[in-house]
Amino acid sequence: MKFSNIIVFLFVLINIGNAVDINAIALSVNGGGNFYGSMVDDFNRYSKNNNLDITLNLNLLSFSNATSTVTDYESELKDLFQRKSKKYDIIFYDNIYSQRFGSYLVDLKNILPKNHIDMYMNEITSQTCFYNKKLIGIPITIDFSVIYYNEYLLNKYNQEVPKTWDQLIKTGKYIYEEELKRNNLNIIPYNGMFSEKEIGTCSLYEFIYSFRDLVQSPFPEITSQNAIDALKKIKEIKNEISTDELFKTDEGYAYGQIIANNYIFIKFWYIPELLEVSKVIPLPGWKEGVSGSIIGGYNVGINTYSDIKKRNSTIQAIVYLTSKDIQKKYFINNNYFSPIISVYDEEEMCSKINCSFFKSIQLISRPIMKSTNYNSYSEKFQKYIYTYIYGNDTAEHALKKVDDITKIYYISIKTDETVVGLILFIITIVLIAMILGSSIFLYLKKFKPFLTFLPNDFWYILIFGLVLTLCNILTELGKVSVLKCHLKVFILSISSSLYIIPILYKLMVNFPEKDFILSEWIKAHRYIYLFIYVIIDIVTNGLLIAAPFSVKNVINEGGQNYQTCEIGNFFGNLMIGSIVLTKALIIFQLAFLIFIEWNIINLHNYLRMLTVIIYVNCLIFVELVIIHLVHIRNYTFYYVIKESSYMFLVVANYFLIYGYRVLLPARKRDEKAELFDKAVNYLFSYDIKKSTLMFNDNEITNSELILSSPSSPSHRNPNSNSTFLSTMSQKMVDYHYTRSINQQEPINNDIFITIQKLQENNIL
Repeated sequence: MKFSNIIVFLFVLINIGNAVDINAIALSVNGGGNFYGSMVDDFNRYSKNNNLDITLNLNLLSFSNATSTVTDYESELKDLFQRKSKKYDIIFYDNIYSQRFGSYLVDLKNILPKNHIDMYMNEITSQTCFYNKKLIGIPITIDFSVIYYNEYLLNKYNQEVPKTWDQLIKTGKYIYEEELKRNNLNIIPYNGMFSEKEIGTCSLYEFIYSFRDLVQSPFPEITSQNAIDALKKIKEIKNEISTDELFKTDEGYAYGQIIANNYIFIKFWYIPELLEVSKVIPLPGWKEGVSGSIIGGYNVGINTYSDIKKRNSTIQAIVYLTSKDIQKKYFINNNYFSPIISVYDEEEMCSKINCSFFKSIQLISRPIMKSTNYNSYSEKFQKYIYTYIYGNDTAEHALKKVDDITKIYYISIKTDETVVGLILFIITIVLIAMILGSSIFLYLKKFKPFLTFLPNDFWYILIFGLVLTLCNILTELGKVSVLKCHLKVFILSISSSLYIIPILYKLMVNFPEKDFILSEWIKAHRYIYLFIYVIIDIVTNGLLIAAPFSVKNVINEGGQNYQTCEIGNFFGNLMIGSIVLTKALIIFQLAFLIFIEWNIINLHNYLRMLTVIIYVNCLIFVELVIIHLVHIRNYTFYYVIKESSYMFLVVANYFLIYGYRVLLPARKRDEKAELFDKAVNYLFSYDIKKSTLMFNDNEITNSELILSSPSSPSHRNPNSNSTFLSTMSQKMVDYHYTRSINQQEPINNDIFITIQKLQENNIL
């Protein structure tokens, strides 16, 4: 083989190795489908002429070789994306699926030339090509709807082209009645295209848009008076110049009537070829100058899973396909609407096409931002509005149901939707004020005998913990956010420690074992003991931030949606589980110590109350878990039952721990405070029964008051084994029957005299 031939052979191999094949997928069933093949051929010629070594291959799906509808094409793309397929680099997609497929498409802002992007920066791109502030596509074709009018009939009856919906009704009704007089029974006054297909949503949405106040005004609020008036006008048009059956016809029917020339007005997509048989005008509005038309068409984007090695070649293909030259060649020169709207300001271009017509089109995107599942939203949108258009519902109620499809309800102090939020807020503030205000009793000598269970500083901490729990209710007001989700867990975990640990502290220091080291340490270091639990709460909540909450939408079909907090990962659930486990262990400690100290006289009533508190806390916890797991449709009921549970939790704990004690001194007593304190403590804390008191020369002797110590053998089982477990078990039983930490606590003569006086005054 000659050396020159070898060189040529190697050069060919190198070029083959550098050649790049790019694959694109598109659907032929749209306004620009007929041009895609030619556009790809142009690019391949351009690539060859400029030695780019890029070949663009197009899989153009059509009725014959693939799917037949936009929805089927959507399913095809969904399957490709979910499989993370690299098969296609360039994706042509319907602009209504920008939200659904946005996460699978590359952000073009940072990879396409800035001047190229600027060429497309207009209302079309801003409405149809962005996802989470990412530019995920460039518009390649634009469809919009217009009114085709029968110029012959308008001229015949000297009628002007309508510019408002009222004019269309008046003109259509007049011509229709005149044609009926001439026995033209098949004439179509107006079709509407309010069918059950996607075109029905387009027709509804653009009609409402035509009822905005000004050209510059945004789309009216769906429950606004503008929207209500729009729906009433639609129904008026149906009743005056159309019928239910005619209103429900689709695109195929409209196209056939235009070709048959058997109409007065027909709403249909703008198709340049039909201009040969009919005249067109923009859709009318509620007043002259205001109009509206849905943006249809396709965007082109880059598959995020495509081979990164081919990314630069893919970008070159995208830039070429969306270039101004290609737009002019295939769309502008063929009288299609171009997404490069600046061309309609070019004098040379406007000498060839009707620029004023295209500039008069007031485009609005379909509500693609409302939901990632646009198809579902569109179906519901139609269904609810049609209950008014074709049924007996009111426009207001129909639009309210449409608004409820995506509206997220939440409790607020505003009363626009419900007064529940304001009521909960007022009750919460009143409870906080009452609980905080009741702390003044700690300073009053009259109440001190009844508040000796805890040191004053721990009473304050307990009260603050209860108030903090109530503050959790305030975080439920307003929109749910990730920050609020974390804040609620933090408040609940910290506040529960603040009102439970002081009680646990009291039981620990009263452990019925003389010189018990742990009790002595806790008694001497109570703040350290409290802070240990608080630090555990802070650490677990801090770790929870590493696996943050997400806000979950609770969607209620035909109802009102609301949001809840959700943890969707293992670590987050582990941290939540740790917090719950910590609280469960605290409750277990409480229950254990209550059992151990059950018969200690000076804790008698307290322990009974604490038992009730444990039941209340456990039951409310179970209730809150059930509320979280059960799907509650009514958002008001959901919030009311949840916040009421928190309120009941606080009120029950407050009353059983602190509140009822300040109610005990209901009558004024004139005895010496010190003597009275001792008597009351015996009578109300020790729970002494009158029948057990025995009097002898102004002295009390009562076997109930001669208290046994933990070492007393009165309750020991003589047959118990000497094993460790049996020894510990017996010791727990001994503790349980212990009446005091000390061996004896007799009642002295002064206290007996006080008891007699209290009886004489009917206090006992």
